[in-house]
Amino acid sequence: MSRKASPRKPNASPRLPLPELSDEAAYMMQFFIEDLYLWFSRTYATQIRRYREPWYRDPTQSPHRAVDEPF
Repeated sequence: MSRKASPRKPNASPRLPLPELSDEAAYMMQFFIEDLYLWFSRTYATQIRRYREPWYRDPTQSPHRAVDEPF
């Protein structure tokens, strides 16, 4: 059997087919992702703020201490 060439453009990236979800499943997945995002933001808030805002000084940080490098 021969396969026909794909009609998509050469630079187009392949897309994953999205599964069909019930209304309840879509709602629960959104709820889970939202909850995970909030947990992550709360857990790593200091590090995120320190990276995004280099002028941010943690209350426990001395004024002369340099901001930590990410690695």
